[in-house]
Amino acid sequence: MDILSFLLISLKLLFFFYEFAFAIDSISSSESIRDGGRTLVSVDGRFELGFFSPGSSKNRYVGIWYKKVPDKTVVWVANRINPINDSSGVLMINSTGGPVVVMSQNRTVVWSANSTKKGKSSVVLQLLNSGNLVLRDEQSSGGSYLWQSFDYPCDTLLPDMKFGWDLKTGLERSLSSWKRPDDPSPGDFTWGVQLKGNTDVFMWKGSNKFFRRGPWNGITYSGAIDSSHHSIFEVNFVNNEDELYYTFKMIDKSMFSMFVLNKTRSLLELLTWSQTTQNWNVYSYVPRDQCDSYGLCGVYGNCITTQLPICQCLEGFKPKSTEYRDWSQGCVRNKALNYSKLDGFIKFNGLKLPDATNSWVNKSMNLEQCRVKCLENTSCMAYSNLDIRGGGSGCAMWFDDLIDIKQLSNDVQDLFIRMSASELGTKEGRKMKIVVIVITTTAAVAGVLMLIVGYYIYKRRTNLDPPFVDPRIRSGQELKKRNKSKEKFEFDENNGQIFRLKLDDAHLQSRIYFKEYCNSFIYSFVAFSFLLLYIYLDGSRDSGILSNGVVVVIVLGFVSLCKVLIVLARVSFEKSASMRSEKQLSAIIGVLGFLSGFLICSGVLSSVLDFDFALLWINPLDEMLLNKNVDSSKEANSAISLVGNVGLSPEDFAKLRLSCLLLSGVIQIVALRPNLQMHLNKAVLSCSYAVVRTANPGTSLPWLDSN
Repeated sequence: MDILSFLLISLKLLFFFYEFAFAIDSISSSESIRDGGRTLVSVDGRFELGFFSPGSSKNRYVGIWYKKVPDKTVVWVANRINPINDSSGVLMINSTGGPVVVMSQNRTVVWSANSTKKGKSSVVLQLLNSGNLVLRDEQSSGGSYLWQSFDYPCDTLLPDMKFGWDLKTGLERSLSSWKRPDDPSPGDFTWGVQLKGNTDVFMWKGSNKFFRRGPWNGITYSGAIDSSHHSIFEVNFVNNEDELYYTFKMIDKSMFSMFVLNKTRSLLELLTWSQTTQNWNVYSYVPRDQCDSYGLCGVYGNCITTQLPICQCLEGFKPKSTEYRDWSQGCVRNKALNYSKLDGFIKFNGLKLPDATNSWVNKSMNLEQCRVKCLENTSCMAYSNLDIRGGGSGCAMWFDDLIDIKQLSNDVQDLFIRMSASELGTKEGRKMKIVVIVITTTAAVAGVLMLIVGYYIYKRRTNLDPPFVDPRIRSGQELKKRNKSKEKFEFDENNGQIFRLKLDDAHLQSRIYFKEYCNSFIYSFVAFSFLLLYIYLDGSRDSGILSNGVVVVIVLGFVSLCKVLIVLARVSFEKSASMRSEKQLSAIIGVLGFLSGFLICSGVLSSVLDFDFALLWINPLDEMLLNKNVDSSKEANSAISLVGNVGLSPEDFAKLRLSCLLLSGVIQIVALRPNLQMHLNKAVLSCSYAVVRTANPGTSLPWLDSN
């Protein structure tokens, strides 16, 4: 028994020393690795390099795999395009100390490292603990290599492997899937970093975009659902003058892990090795859902996984196709852009940023500078911060139509999309739109109430008031005829208008007619409607203000306002109903004055009475009066243009707002003194009827005489 145990222990020691003798991590230019012979093993024993045959294939390849994983998992293949069909392959360094070569039996080179660098002394080929196969000077111990396999990945991204671009040499480090499980030659799927514009990561299927990760926002990819799920690994992004690349590293460095571009499943998977189950576990993968399919909802379409249909148009857009299931054509704008200072931006949050192929970035600009820059360029459709850390910095702008947008569960980044002035109320200006709706509704309700009250007063006074007897009317038939007349006014022989008055013991009371209220309401409604229409009217890009009908709207609006002022003056002074009515009117004016001041101070009307909103009114008038059209491609900041053309700066407009508040206070003071209005009415009526009293000295006017 003791002899048997001794033999077993001796046999294990023999195998151990045999393995140790052949477990080397490097070879020199005088050495080689032959198929079926020794292999290269990293110092920590994690990776191994040698010849292998994938799956059921009989072809031989040089590759690197995880040594401690029972099922050989290959992470890199040298001659993936040109396999060796027998076991005669040799891996070696050429006699000049140049590139590594793989040769077949007939001395044919099937693969070589495309390095142009030459070593200063003897060189060695070494397999590092990271899985990186490097060619370096024998005396060099740093990270300067003549060649390395990490610069030429296959379908696998290992920790600390650079994924991106060497901007000095133009070298691209990207992944390409295997064609089949037994054929490591490049397949249809590739995974790479887009260098143009705002850096983005794409998965391609052939020449078509299959999936997009989204630009890097300083913390994670903009298309990532939640950066907190990176609990076992960290992603680092480097972007400088020399390089642009991503790397990842595991928090637990002892864990075996890798990103693999899986041809069979059309996925990029993060695999981790489980020592318990002795299997590779899929920790994460992309694409994750249907909305990750590139451009599924077309341009300006928003893919929302929680809704049916999953494709929805962004606010301010509508489907281009009438087919329910056809979203390939995407969406179109509800209102065409003006491509002028009337355009603006609506803020969207919680979106995967659009395809950044046609984009531009600037690291030094802030968000406001980015907005101005985007507004100046008629091709700029959206902008956002380049980096969201520390409150946001940098500028990223998108040109042409926006595509591949997805609704995310987080809202860490804002995207500002260009809209016409008439669409600015859909999101950012929603508060202004609500105010407009409230004002319109209030005006309509007030108009209806005015009609009802006016009609009630008219009927009441028609029934209760005794008829007014004109001293000049002597005939009974004429008196009866005049009493039945529905006309508001009496006319003398010179067709001059005189007023029908009732003399009362307490005060002078005028008749209020339903038609006066009706006219006041109609003209007020028309004026208000025309002015609202002017705000939301879209101007043509190629035509000026004078050619798109805005002048008609402006003229009608001002005529209506003038008519309103005239009617209100007549109702207020010439036909004042009674002291009670005057007090009620004063109370209403006081309430309106108080509410206007309160709303302005509280910010409810701040979006209406601000400088940007004033541009909608003043600039078109300025263009009309100067008879010129604004070249939107050369347009500067709207505020600067307003100051230059009109002479009204933001500070001046702030003073105007303060003046409005002061006027509101004056109105309230006047409303607190209802007798002031009554005395004004007395003065006006005294002057109006001076002629009547002069012409008829015997006529008794108690109300005037009482003074």
